[in-house]
Amino acid sequence: MGEIIDPDYITNRHRDLLRKAGLPHVRFHDLRHSCVGLMMANEVPMERIRDWVGHSDIRTTVNTYGHLEYQSKKKTAKIIQKSLPLKMAGAANL
Repeated sequence: MGEIIDPDYITNRHRDLLRKAGLPHVRFHDLRHSCVGLMMANEVPMERIRDWVGHSDIRTTVNTYGHLEYQSKKKTAKIIQKSLPLKMAGAANL
């Protein structure tokens, strides 16, 4: 339409839509983090996530969202668990 959009338009519209739907308040920007978290949980490569969120440098993506990457941590924990002899008496209580 050729008009400048008010910077708060998206934020305000998002808040209004949540309110009308009876949903709890979630910042619009938090949706970005949720999206990245879901991609990481589904093992989307970091390079594709970088492209999706528009970062020019992969380090920005890793530094911003690296804490969300838990699938590899989960796999590593399972490998460690399999390698430890935890079948000792009382080990179930640890």
